[in-house]
Amino acid sequence: MGKTKMSLIHLKRLLASFMLVTILATQATAAQGFRPWAPYQRDEFGGGARRTEGVYGVLEGVYYAFAPTKNIVVGDVDNTQGKRAAFTGDATINQTNTVNTNNLGAPSTLGIRAEVGNMRGHHGWSFSGYNLSNMSSSAETPDASVVINDECGIDAYTVRGADLYFYYVWNPGSPKGFDEVPSNTIFGDGQITGATSLWGWFIARWTEGESGDPVWNGRLAPLPVNFETAKVTTRIDHWAVEALYTYRCHPSRFGNLDLFGGVRYMEINDSLNFLGEGVPWKGVTVVEDSEDGELEGNAYGVGSILGDSDWRFTAGNHIVAPMIGARLAKTNNRWTFSAEGKFMAGLNQQNLRSKGTIGSHYDNMNEEIFDTDLLPTTVRDYGIYPWTPIGVLEGTRSFNHSAVRHAFSPGVEVKLNANWQMTHAVGFNVGVTGMWVDDIARGSKINDYTIFNNGQFFGLKSSGFTDSALMYGVNFGVTVNRY
Repeated sequence: MGKTKMSLIHLKRLLASFMLVTILATQATAAQGFRPWAPYQRDEFGGGARRTEGVYGVLEGVYYAFAPTKNIVVGDVDNTQGKRAAFTGDATINQTNTVNTNNLGAPSTLGIRAEVGNMRGHHGWSFSGYNLSNMSSSAETPDASVVINDECGIDAYTVRGADLYFYYVWNPGSPKGFDEVPSNTIFGDGQITGATSLWGWFIARWTEGESGDPVWNGRLAPLPVNFETAKVTTRIDHWAVEALYTYRCHPSRFGNLDLFGGVRYMEINDSLNFLGEGVPWKGVTVVEDSEDGELEGNAYGVGSILGDSDWRFTAGNHIVAPMIGARLAKTNNRWTFSAEGKFMAGLNQQNLRSKGTIGSHYDNMNEEIFDTDLLPTTVRDYGIYPWTPIGVLEGTRSFNHSAVRHAFSPGVEVKLNANWQMTHAVGFNVGVTGMWVDDIARGSKINDYTIFNNGQFFGLKSSGFTDSALMYGVNFGVTVNRY
């Protein structure tokens, strides 16, 4: 509905612009004998309309689409080959990336193109430009899994725990999946330090110690990264302006050949937005074992440790492109058919930007871990946080990175067009256009899904973030020539 409304707005603007240009052109040139509504006339040899000269203007609507990026996942693939082992509380699993761009359609929109120029004899010039904004496509994935590369693991020397008599460290290579740290490895400052990772505490058992105080038997393991739902939106904003010099060759039996050269400046701003939603992890509950009187903790309310997450990745391509090309046109009565091609040698400055928040629920985790008559206390009272990621409890959980890269982005544009001459000076155009540009930075590929040792979330890739871009569509409009 939103895209339809936007298209109607563009169409209204196009029609209004056409009426304004027509009125102004008629009034401004009437005194000089310019008669845009004079009837069409064949030349005296019966060969159709003569080749137009003088000042001309073109106003067109353009409906273009960008070919969507395929097989691009949201998650790490470079460091982990797209897999990450995690512990659910019951078993070790291998997570994979289930969010990708395969379900995204081709972003498209209706825009406007305008051109003015002058042709005298063999020489001419022209200026043109077009604008295509808010081309977007969205897709949702339920029960989404995202692989995050965790550079910093957990070991016995990075863990501190108050009232922690012994604990187990996850090791999928051991017979039971955990290595027990000897009881004399005790630290008592009540904090977890030195870890920037997605590991967490899993409750194993509460027992009565010799002093009658509760004893914590804990397990440390990597937590899975899941979302109840994930929405991916890609958006492209594209515009261009160009200036051309045209050399018109002598007519031949094959048609009329124009050669041109000039420069184009264009921007392709490609972004990907990721919104992952999920309830927080709720922690544990406590029950009494009727056989030996020990208190055991059981997991409940398993949720998303990174919910909610809002990530925005933007790649701005600013391209200056020297350009050469040719157009071959053939006239038959009122119709003129033309085919043209342009080659662009683009110098591309790529502005990369990533910004977002990881895990907005963190501050609300473990608010109600348990509350029973048997043990009226919470794990939070002991400075130990079951089910909560370690290493990201303190400080900001947002990121904001930017970088500038440079690349050579060659491109090719091909256009087929037909013009029907309604009057002496006014003709209607319809055509198809395709443009291919290489080494375009894509928003879906710029992010490094890694939590680094220095506490930094994510980062921008230094390579491997470009792809070719293919744009295609139709154009329709009017040409006004002053003979």
